[in-house]
Amino acid sequence: MKNPSTTSPRLRMAGLTALISLLFVSGCAFWSKDEPKTNPYANAYQVYESPCVIPVGEHSPTLDVMLLNAMKDRGLKPQLVEEKDAERIKACRITVRFTVEGGNNFTQGVESMSLFYRDHKSGETYWVGMGKQSRFAMPELMTPAGTNSDPQVFIRQLVERLFPERLVLE
Repeated sequence: MKNPSTTSPRLRMAGLTALISLLFVSGCAFWSKDEPKTNPYANAYQVYESPCVIPVGEHSPTLDVMLLNAMKDRGLKPQLVEEKDAERIKACRITVRFTVEGGNNFTQGVESMSLFYRDHKSGETYWVGMGKQSRFAMPELMTPAGTNSDPQVFIRQLVERLFPERLVLE
């Protein structure tokens, strides 16, 4: 039988290396269990879900509520911000300006509506509109000049055109 003091230094070094490697591997496995596994792209569209809606000009507040509800139906979480509230507008990354012509009495219909989308970080902009559009020198898209149409139909169609990919799948 060999005396432990007479074992070769190579054998002792190999055993010590194996022991350290085993402790290192088990230590890494132990510490990695505590780290949460998160997908960095899981919330990539979260900033787009809460656009700030800014009503522009004079129109019935009921139209603003219709717009907010139509956006919520598309899976968004819109926030209504007054045009005068510069501090809140600066805090918004995404703004949607809502313009209505002939919308003081929405029960009689409206002449035209438009939504102007802007991402203040990337500079991306979109504009969608329907109706007379005299202010924007656009051709008549849906109704002849002078006739009024159902505002709910206008709003739903504009929101679907501005946010075509945002569908609620619950």
